[in-house]
Amino acid sequence: MDFLAALGIAVFAGLCNSMQGSTNTALSTRVGRAQATFVSFAGGTILLGVMVLLFGQGDLSGITRVPAWQLITGCYGFLVIVSVVYSTPRLGIAFTLMILMFSKLLTGAIIDTFGLVTATPHDLSAMRVVGLAVVAAGILLVTKDRMDRAATATGYATGGNAVLAAVLVAIAGAGNAIQAPTLAALSATTGSMEASLWNFIVGLACATVFILVSQKGKWQPFRGADTHPWQYLGGVYGTAIVLIVITVTPILGVGLLVSAQMFGQLTGGMVIDSKGWLGCKKIPVTPKRIGGVLLVAAGVLVISLLA
Repeated sequence: MDFLAALGIAVFAGLCNSMQGSTNTALSTRVGRAQATFVSFAGGTILLGVMVLLFGQGDLSGITRVPAWQLITGCYGFLVIVSVVYSTPRLGIAFTLMILMFSKLLTGAIIDTFGLVTATPHDLSAMRVVGLAVVAAGILLVTKDRMDRAATATGYATGGNAVLAAVLVAIAGAGNAIQAPTLAALSATTGSMEASLWNFIVGLACATVFILVSQKGKWQPFRGADTHPWQYLGGVYGTAIVLIVITVTPILGVGLLVSAQMFGQLTGGMVIDSKGWLGCKKIPVTPKRIGGVLLVAAGVLVISLLA
């Protein structure tokens, strides 16, 4: 796979991110956040299990021969979901996502610069810093637009709860960036589909514990009344994201992968909001939001030219 193809696929992963988030949110309004999280991981596990049986050419038993840090990859994705669920009522969705993206962007840059988690080192040149700064500015502009629209919202917590929420989201963003090279390292031993399957198995185990804890140790009957088939596709989008991350991380590096994903996610989110798709409230596109997405695209272009 050449560089440009890998970059385009990374952007597509970002689009899948925006669709997965909207889909899981729509389902959670019907069945609850814990149940929606479980459904997403269960769907991905089933889909990848079938794919491994039909097309897998790796060796899932390779998980017994890898370091322990490669086996917890599924926990990172789960941590993102839990942190967003906890933090959104306390910080607001726009501020929550801004912290998540900034933490992910910064961690990706650190991983690339120092070659951490088996990633190939990339020199942190002045132009690369400029590219990352432009991406960050785009994220800030989009977030400012969303926060302006929610300026009249009330009920967000302050003080210790807000600080705890911000710290939790920042940790989740860092973990999300670490997940990419971790999956790539695991796939070198087990195979791409097999590493993806293991990722979802671990995530499903975490989601099972989460749903039991949230329901005080009792497994409540699952009620999916008034839901639609498309609301159960979160695991499908998650599967695509994980497979893409495994494939393109060695080509792009973590920093560029994260930046390209953010461009795809922000663009996809803008389109979904403007059309009111996937159960989202229809929000018109503003010049500020378009400008933010274009800034992210410019930053991705600058970083790409240095790769």
